[in-house]
Amino acid sequence: TTTTTTTTTTPTSLCSLVAASSAEWRRQAPRSPEMICSDPILRAHCADLLPTAAEVSKASSLIAGRPALLEAFEQTVRIAGDTQASLARWVWAAKLEGHRGDAAAEHALEALQAGIAARLALGLDAILRQPPFDHGYLRSFTKVLPLGYHGVTRDGHPVLIIRYGDVDVTRLLQLWEQGGARSVRGANAFTMCFIRCVPEYVASVLFSQESARQGRTVDRIVAVIDVGGGGLKHW
Repeated sequence: TTTTTTTTTTPTSLCSLVAASSAEWRRQAPRSPEMICSDPILRAHCADLLPTAAEVSKASSLIAGRPALLEAFEQTVRIAGDTQASLARWVWAAKLEGHRGDAAAEHALEALQAGIAARLALGLDAILRQPPFDHGYLRSFTKVLPLGYHGVTRDGHPVLIIRYGDVDVTRLLQLWEQGGARSVRGANAFTMCFIRCVPEYVASVLFSQESARQGRTVDRIVAVIDVGGGGLKHW
């Protein structure tokens, strides 16, 4: 789960964003083992969507009764070994779709099972070690779509910056066409590269590293979309 901000980023505006987020967080919430529940934006604007302790507890009891699903969950999508925080993310997604209470927990497990099946079909469990495309294509992707991770905010959120304004649109379209010939079960290789470099890397590597470094579960990022230099050609 991410908090996304679209802006024409400069060092000053990024620092202002971080400072404002930090100040708001300190005013509104104590530090929580589940970062989603202490997110100042969510607490201020959609607190009713935050997973409740009862909903997460229900999801935990449901998955405990499904050993095969629990094992797959622990081996693939659980973040930093934290079952409760990881289940809270799935409950959050269920609440976004309108489910509440026990229904949110039940729908969360249905979505979790479907997600794990999709991971298996697309080979996501091995995509960091053995991507289903050649490394030359991956290198081209990282040149065409400038993105990178730039430390953490003072509240511990890793920062992802994507510079859409620097994208070479012609080259991107060429890569998309080439990616069609390298598709995995209908997923364009360009899409698979993005999955590898952002959600999969973040969930499997970055969150684990930051959780160990900070001594708590880190399961959210701040994504800064830099549209400086963008124009009609990018849309």
